[in-house]
Amino acid sequence: MARNNGKGNPKKKKEDGRKNNGKHQAFKEAQWKPGVSGNPKGRPKQKTISEELRDVLDQEMRGANGITHLEAMAKVMIKEALKGKFPFAKEILERTEGKVADKTELTGASGEPIQILDLSNKDKRADFYRLLSGATDSGDKRSRRIQYNGE
Repeated sequence: MARNNGKGNPKKKKEDGRKNNGKHQAFKEAQWKPGVSGNPKGRPKQKTISEELRDVLDQEMRGANGITHLEAMAKVMIKEALKGKFPFAKEILERTEGKVADKTELTGASGEPIQILDLSNKDKRADFYRLLSGATDSGDKRSRRIQYNGE
């Protein structure tokens, strides 16, 4: 007898009365073995968008006397930068000279340098966790600053 699982076709039994539920030995033998892929070569390689863009940029423009798309874009960027358009000038400078490094200084609340704790020592680590647990065990819901000088 076949039963309908509510998804269209009812499950059918094999000629010998077995159901195709994957538990029978014949089905286990047909399954992939551990460590064996059903697709050993993997997904077919496709070009990335960057590779496609490079290919198009390297092509010559029609009716442009051998100028590539990339050369045309560079000329437009330079022309716009020379007109005083800062984004174009910035882009050219960043591409040729490199971006200016962002300098960030981290300080404590009153401007003093931040102390870095060396917790590689077991005793210092124990002291730190003792201080930390004492600061959080109080009923105060607000965050509290823990001062630890490493001694």
